[in-house]
Amino acid sequence: LILLAYIHGHLYIKKLKMVRLSIVIPAYNEEERVRDTLNDYTSFFDKNFKGKYEIIVVPNNCSDKTVEIVCSMAKKNKKIKVQEIPYPVGKSGAIVEGFKLAKGDLLAMTDADNSGPPESLLKLVKAIDGYENYTGHLSDIYKYIHEPVTVQSLIKDKFLCEYWHIGAS
Repeated sequence: LILLAYIHGHLYIKKLKMVRLSIVIPAYNEEERVRDTLNDYTSFFDKNFKGKYEIIVVPNNCSDKTVEIVCSMAKKNKKIKVQEIPYPVGKSGAIVEGFKLAKGDLLAMTDADNSGPPESLLKLVKAIDGYENYTGHLSDIYKYIHEPVTVQSLIKDKFLCEYWHIGAS
């Protein structure tokens, strides 16, 4: 986004730093997997995504070291943000809290166990770019089935959510 302003006979041009994609990752006791998931996503999107992105991890009522691991990684990588919820709200509650914090035009959700590879999310982002109401449902790694968004207007103007059910029928 470029901001143009004409003030007192001078033209000012400023390129604004906008977040293009927000990826929300709800996490419940994922100390064994969350580090690999975050490493995979940040590494992949740094190399393959031509826009700004953020990853919002929402640990929910964790009793293991998930929070400590994610906070440690967030200190090293400014694209990772953490919103701990110390009481139970469930997966959908954690997703909604993450979406509330998201700054991106596009919102995505993936699981902390890395069951949805970043390559699939990028394919979905590219496929829906420009559409305002879209949700993707990945029934397996190769096929997309889309349905209209029903909760989209409650959270943001643009909504992207991907659920990975690899091997599901």
